[in-house]
Amino acid sequence: MLQIQQIIKKYENASYNVLNLSNFSIQSGEMIQLMGVNGVGKTTFLSVLAGLSHFEGEIILDGFSIRKDYQRYLSKISYVGNQFFLYDFLTGEEMIQLVQEMASIGSIIDEDLLFFISDSGLSGYLHLYTKEMSLGTKQKLSIFLALLISPKLFLMDEPFVNLDEPSKEALKKLLKSRSKTGMMTIYATHSKEENFNDLADKTAYLLPHLQKGADLIWP
Repeated sequence: MLQIQQIIKKYENASYNVLNLSNFSIQSGEMIQLMGVNGVGKTTFLSVLAGLSHFEGEIILDGFSIRKDYQRYLSKISYVGNQFFLYDFLTGEEMIQLVQEMASIGSIIDEDLLFFISDSGLSGYLHLYTKEMSLGTKQKLSIFLALLISPKLFLMDEPFVNLDEPSKEALKKLLKSRSKTGMMTIYATHSKEENFNDLADKTAYLLPHLQKGADLIWP
């Protein structure tokens, strides 16, 4: 379970809050679609959840507090944002090997991930250096690497924008498979795509407030 307890986010020297979130929780296996207009704070919210941004309040993931058990909290999270943290001088195959070694997870790859690299077409580009890859291929590789470590919470920022239709369907299939294992997913988007109306269990809307700060609305 993910528990959010009164998150307030304000940038340094700013006179207003960016985020002012009420208490809420997400259950194991749930998939949440986070919607809102550009600039409302979706990326900021994800960065807070990922432990990358200071804030007031508390977040607890499977009993681990982001404040009291920071390293254990982070060990349960994967985040794929707008920037892909890939080494230019490594191939896709070498990036996979690097993550496997760093996470001490061995060389066996889960079946649903094997289906993803095949169905999305990623398998045909793993021999390339990451600097030679298209944005879509980098995004697919980043998603693959993020799920390679089997996180409890998976965060994505605009995950479908660089993907073609077969890759979107492959990602949708993969996320549903991981949801059955208990992984929680939160992905941010500014537009609700028809093909993904049935993907999320819930949709949360991040609505702006100039002074108080944006808050989540659950229809």
